[in-house]
Amino acid sequence: MKVLAPALLLLISIASRPCAEEPTLEQLKEKLQKSWEPWKGCEPGSWVQMKTSSINATNRTETEYRQTLVSRDETGTTTEMRTVKRSKDSEGRDVVELGEPQTSRMPVAAQAGGYEEFKDLRHEEIVVLGRKLDCRVVEATYVYKYPQPVNGQTEIRTKVTMWISPEIQEMGGIVKTEADTDNKVAGMGMGSSDMTLLETGKEVKVGDRTVKCSVYRYGNSTGKEEMTSSGELFMSSEIPMGYAKMRTVMNYKAGNAMVRSEYEVEVTGMEIVEPKTE
Repeated sequence: MKVLAPALLLLISIASRPCAEEPTLEQLKEKLQKSWEPWKGCEPGSWVQMKTSSINATNRTETEYRQTLVSRDETGTTTEMRTVKRSKDSEGRDVVELGEPQTSRMPVAAQAGGYEEFKDLRHEEIVVLGRKLDCRVVEATYVYKYPQPVNGQTEIRTKVTMWISPEIQEMGGIVKTEADTDNKVAGMGMGSSDMTLLETGKEVKVGDRTVKCSVYRYGNSTGKEEMTSSGELFMSSEIPMGYAKMRTVMNYKAGNAMVRSEYEVEVTGMEIVEPKTE
């Protein structure tokens, strides 16, 4: 998941049309940064349960865990992670046991990276399942800051073009992105990525409730094509982590051979503690 997080952060963005009601570029940037913050609208005690599966040439692993929000402030969030073990009791009823908690701290997304050099390009119409979406096309540079220097490099910069519609709720209104990244820190030259909205209002079962998702297809490749990946994201504003499920297929070079691996994450349950109202 930590490997995917930066890639996923690079694929996000914003929306509108050049008239009086349209947000300024600074407002769009602020909206984008906030759209990727986890646990929005949740109080401590909220939790999300996820099942992950990983498949490669030699084995398959599956894990289910529960992440609980312990605290949140302007600098970031503190969460507890517990493994989930499922079994049946003597009467055949489901039993869920939680492992020992592991606490971790995550800074706000703005501390890990942010957008710079915003500029408007044009307006363009994108058709999604026969639905016409008027998009504001914006260009920016996304800067991701490494927690620790990698090969002497402290950040990675991505130039991204974004198609944004105010009609889309997820990911700050994203409809489409095209991006180019300098991967010199990994010794693989330039890389490219893209993401496209496939469907809106897709219903997905999460535990005992149903949420609506915007479905995206995405892809990444390196300049030397030593690693490529593609997959789907089911994004939902109803879930604290922002997504209901995701799937990635990766092909990468190991020696003289190409290796294929698959990675899936699915939200299996959640409980949201909402802020108290007077």
